[in-house]
Amino acid sequence: MNINQKQRLERQRDSLQDEWNLRNEKLTQLRRALIIEAGAAVKFQLEQQIQAEETELKRLEQELDNIEQTLSTLNLVKPLAVEQTPSQPNFAQPPITPSQKDQNQSRDLLMKPKKILILAANPKQTVRLRLDEELRDIKEGLQRSLNRDNFDLRYDLAVRPRDIRRAILDYRPNIIHFSGHGVGLKGLSFEDETGKEQLVTGEALAGLFGQFSNQVECVLLNACYSEVQANALVQRINYVIGMNDAIGDKAAIEFVVAFYDALAAYNREYDSGSPVEFAFNIARNAIELAGVSGESIPVIKKNPHIIDKTPNSPVVEPRTNRQISGQTKIFICRRLTQDWQDLADYFEIQPHERAGFKTGREPHSIWEWLEQRNRLGELESALIEIGREDLAQELKKN
Repeated sequence: MNINQKQRLERQRDSLQDEWNLRNEKLTQLRRALIIEAGAAVKFQLEQQIQAEETELKRLEQELDNIEQTLSTLNLVKPLAVEQTPSQPNFAQPPITPSQKDQNQSRDLLMKPKKILILAANPKQTVRLRLDEELRDIKEGLQRSLNRDNFDLRYDLAVRPRDIRRAILDYRPNIIHFSGHGVGLKGLSFEDETGKEQLVTGEALAGLFGQFSNQVECVLLNACYSEVQANALVQRINYVIGMNDAIGDKAAIEFVVAFYDALAAYNREYDSGSPVEFAFNIARNAIELAGVSGESIPVIKKNPHIIDKTPNSPVVEPRTNRQISGQTKIFICRRLTQDWQDLADYFEIQPHERAGFKTGREPHSIWEWLEQRNRLGELESALIEIGREDLAQELKKN
């Protein structure tokens, strides 16, 4: 079969898929209407329409299955033109060694979008801080970065203690940043229900943040005398940054802006240490470069039991592909047309990658994305996580 015939089959497949998507959406609407309809006559009409749509969907599925099977067979055939004789120069890329593969996978892990949650509090009776300026400069720094797609920033101002819990539960951040006042052993200053100051101890924060230690990599406490809280938090979190003295607004803003600038620019191939340590060192230097005092006030605490993730000893999540039949792939992909966004969120597929997905075939694109990264072995857990246990069971049958 020549290339033109293959392209014609692909166009036919895409057209049928579009029709299947439309009819499936119509079927969903009919079923919803049937649930709320009270009249017997209208219910009967809806049931007839549902039956007709189900029959048509089965017909389309059969046609799509046939085309997919044909295309799968074609993809297994290697064109003779690419075969090379010993006399021909071989311009193919050299095979990737296991160590190179580990480094590439480690870099892929680093490039997953990091979720940054900024919590700010400035109770009424406390000294006014330049929180708006700090937030604006952080946002501008991340937006100008070449790696801006690797970070997702959210913030909550005038937070109360209960807001901390809710924000973490809702957002599940990798980095938690607090800006506000600290009063040493007494704790960090938040607002109560009336806007007045309420102090929260480091032990209380450690008890909360520790529940999310599998995902929270770093906590940054941009508050005076917050080293006390940092010492408590580092028992549960890999990296915690605090202040060992009172720090001025200018120095505090210079520090945090430079921290995120460096974090966004970090490159394992060229930069030493972990991303957090590298960013911390750049940020301390930024205070000095700005000509203000206080470069020795920020301190970093590192959990002694942290797993080293430097390039010399990359830590790579186990990633495996599994053999899945074409029939199972078609069955699952076709039933993910309404849930593909949740699946993409689970695997943290970046926005610019999603933009390249063909409309109507997003589940297939995600499947190919997983195959390319040897991550099909994670699909069953992902389906369960997004509430598609039915498809996870189907995958088990494979």
